[in-house]
Amino acid sequence: MSKKNTYWIITGFLALFTSLLHLIGGQLTVVNPMLESNMLAQSRTEMLGAWHIVTVILFLSSYYFLRFGFGKYEYHPKAFIQLLSFSFIAFGLVFIIVSLTEGPFAPQWIILIPIGILGLVGLKKNITA
Repeated sequence: MSKKNTYWIITGFLALFTSLLHLIGGQLTVVNPMLESNMLAQSRTEMLGAWHIVTVILFLSSYYFLRFGFGKYEYHPKAFIQLLSFSFIAFGLVFIIVSLTEGPFAPQWIILIPIGILGLVGLKKNITA
């Protein structure tokens, strides 16, 4: 029997907030300046594509965290939640490493790592489902 998981619900809404922040805030502060730069057209196109791949991943992750959080699953989603959670932790670690090696502080890890941790905590609370 599937049951609600408050940790995954919180994680899903945090991931949804991150998705919207990435889509709207990132468009204004990163994407638009990049599109207006001297960067080669091919590079701009590829960077824009990569940017929106991340957008899709963020929205899909929020959907699945919320879906599983509200108990909408036929099988135990342990492996999928682990994949999502460890991915968010890895994404956060990338921003920490890039910040340390490149100089400017990239604060994205502050929201990415908690999404991963909350997903794993929710998994511990849902182990008997």
